[in-house]
Amino acid sequence: MSVTLIPWDAGEPYTVAFSTRRGGVSSGPFDSLNLGLRTHDDPENVDENRRRLCEAVGADAARLAMNRQTHSALVNRGQPAERGRDGDGLWTDERGVPLLALSADCLPIALVRQDGRVGDEIAGAYRARFGNEALRGRNLDLWFAAERVLHDAGVESVERFDMCTACDPECFYSHRRDGPITGRQGVIGYVT
Repeated sequence: MSVTLIPWDAGEPYTVAFSTRRGGVSSGPFDSLNLGLRTHDDPENVDENRRRLCEAVGADAARLAMNRQTHSALVNRGQPAERGRDGDGLWTDERGVPLLALSADCLPIALVRQDGRVGDEIAGAYRARFGNEALRGRNLDLWFAAERVLHDAGVESVERFDMCTACDPECFYSHRRDGPITGRQGVIGYVT
């Protein structure tokens, strides 16, 4: 089975795709394209899954940059082949450095710049509070909150995939649905 991706046509010179759980070699609760949790899944399987993901988007797996995923406001510059630095986001302007951010239920966001400028106003917008309108009962509407922050930061076009990780066990891993022992899908992108 080949790797199943949800591609985003972000325009030149970018390649961006969101992975699903299909097309890997892991088994059990990590079946099949688990990209994270090397401590629970067989590390060789995770490495092969990451290699397959990179191959599917035409990226060099040896240059793959990843954070040690932490829920935080830390965004690191992706360095070729660097993994394990605490952070929740990655950025690069270097060609050929694939960046991989993992998620199980969290909302993965990919940004690309079209005008050649990125300023502190974007980082400031992420620190802003969302307010009550971003709440649905006691739950945060992640899609609404993310779209609002992105629009407030000057992003003119926001595309979203209305897909629920917890609702689709055939396509996605979900911590909320499956508990802590489950795989991770992700978003991968790079400047081509």
